[in-house]
Amino acid sequence: MSTAALGLTATAGYLGGHLSFGRGVGVNNTSFEPPVTDWVRVASVSELKERTPKRVVAGTVPVVLVKVDGRITALSSTCTHASGPLDEGDIIDEHSHGACVRCPWHGSVFRLADGAVVRGPASVRQPAWAVKVEDDHVSVTMIDPVPDH
Repeated sequence: MSTAALGLTATAGYLGGHLSFGRGVGVNNTSFEPPVTDWVRVASVSELKERTPKRVVAGTVPVVLVKVDGRITALSSTCTHASGPLDEGDIIDEHSHGACVRCPWHGSVFRLADGAVVRGPASVRQPAWAVKVEDDHVSVTMIDPVPDH
């Protein structure tokens, strides 16, 4: 019995390691984005269409900008669940959560205001970015350059 238990434990350990480290299952895909602590000018307000995601790049990090009711929000564009492109997702209204973006790959829904997970399969919030508008220029910076795990 103990030999069978040892074999089962070794198999489970191998499978868990392969899924986590080899396939990236359950990994926060934004964990290793380089921090952007300075304000980076990424777009002009006139480029943004209401409720239409726009992909921009801050440093080397892809960011999605969305204008809803005149307010501009920004999230990291790489979905924390499976690296899906949130800039290709749909902007939806989720009952009491307000405007959200839905990942086109697996359907995870994130609140635009703060990146909170509204509906999975994602289990980690989407990194939110601070937005500053000066004249017609939109600038962003990371709110929390060290992601929570």
